Amino acid sequence: MRVVDCPGARLAQWGIVHDLRAVDGPWSGRYVPRSMLRIVINGESREVREGTTVADLVAQLGLRREHVAVELDREIVPRAEHEARVLQDGSTLEIVTFVGGG
Repeated sequence: MRVVDCPGARLAQWGIVHDLRAVDGPWSGRYVPRSMLRIVINGESREVREGTTVADLVAQLGLRREHVAVELDREIVPRAEHEARVLQDGSTLEIVTFVGGG
């Protein structure tokens, strides 16, 4: 995926003007505010705020940290690193939940 800066493009949203960027690739032709990132979770695209960590995302999804395994860009993220791992534009995650039973 390629991100192209569009310094002249602006969007008035909630009374605030944001710089935009054009996104080339799976989201070709779309513009997203600079404060938002495009990521893919379990094959589905989603927007999150810049600075979102793996721990933040797990909480936003309503999942319990101790019941999930997270792969970020083909690398398993240990639970101890969830708070420190910040998502980047274009990040791809696979999140698996554990289910007990017998």
